[in-house]
Amino acid sequence: MPVPVIGAKHTVLRWGNPYRNFDGLCALAAGQPVQVWIETRFARVPLATWTAWDGTEVRYSYAEHSVTLSGVSPTQVRVNEVLNASQYWVSRSLFETNFADFNNMAVIFR
Repeated sequence: MPVPVIGAKHTVLRWGNPYRNFDGLCALAAGQPVQVWIETRFARVPLATWTAWDGTEVRYSYAEHSVTLSGVSPTQVRVNEVLNASQYWVSRSLFETNFADFNNMAVIFR
């Protein structure tokens, strides 16, 4: 697997394309857990990009984090958080904003 090309101040200039192996369609409503990428604790931080070997622009953040969603309501999603072994609800609008930062990258467990 190729290693990233790192620039000044530890910025990632080029690396692989993570979107090639992820299914971004959310199956949560059907009862399937979904692993998603967000910013740690839903923080709003600046994003940077690297260019994948195939030319795709990939967004990243040093606050990038992954959580598992285990429930959904019309206004909230239930988050399983590995950082402190907790489960909590967060508003769908906050979740969707964070989720969009990483191009709705998700893994669906089937």
